Amino acid sequence: MIRFYYGSGSPFSWRVQLVLEEKGLAYEPVLLSFEKGEHKSPAHLARSPHGKVPALEDDGVSLYESSAIVEYLEERYPRTPLLPPDPAERARVRIEETAKASERLGFADHFHLDYRDGELPDDLDLRAAIVRRVRELRPEVVLCPDPTAVFFGDAYFNHRDHRVTGWATLDAVAPAAGNPHYFPDQIVDGLAVHHVRAVYLSGTLEPNCWVDISDVLERKIDALFCHASQLTETGDWFREFLRDRAEEAGRAAGVRYAEGFRRLTFGS
Repeated sequence: MIRFYYGSGSPFSWRVQLVLEEKGLAYEPVLLSFEKGEHKSPAHLARSPHGKVPALEDDGVSLYESSAIVEYLEERYPRTPLLPPDPAERARVRIEETAKASERLGFADHFHLDYRDGELPDDLDLRAAIVRRVRELRPEVVLCPDPTAVFFGDAYFNHRDHRVTGWATLDAVAPAAGNPHYFPDQIVDGLAVHHVRAVYLSGTLEPNCWVDISDVLERKIDALFCHASQLTETGDWFREFLRDRAEEAGRAAGVRYAEGFRRLTFGS
């Protein structure tokens, strides 16, 4: 039988337990007490060298990273797959996950431009689509990735789609959305030009403003967990990174948790 080691309040443990339940697998849960230091015991360190949870043992296999555990369970027990094998169905699942994350964050609405992962082109069609949304929705503030943030240390660099999204959004906001000579067919369709007052660049290496997220950090992480089908593509380090980064930014802002942005302002 599968033996599942977990700790109370650990979101990484919840993730694995949800997969076990979703697949209907029989398992023995073993709760480790953080207060008693049971996660640092010699027995647990033998199965999880860093003394972390969750950990899982199954027929001689011992694993201790939640992303690796989920991937193992998906391949070892394929009878109840987490994702449908059909590409169209997988796309539908991920659209539903976006809707769940949007709802968790309290968004009024969300839209998909239907580009495939890794194939986002910085071209006229993409900029036209973003300009159309800006002219339709008429926001005062636009949020997008900082396209100049490329290298994060020596072990990670920013995904191309993120960089393309940032550049295309900036080009769409200024000057395109506010200039009738850009995409005049939209003007013919009845859309008026719109001037965005500010852009907040996320994931920046050069923040110049900070937003207090102390009351909503858990909601942000919950929204991330809504993308369950993609979590095997990001290790636990990323979720720990979110918390650590929020705490670090909070020190700069004088609050518990904050998020830093590079803010660009256009006019008054």
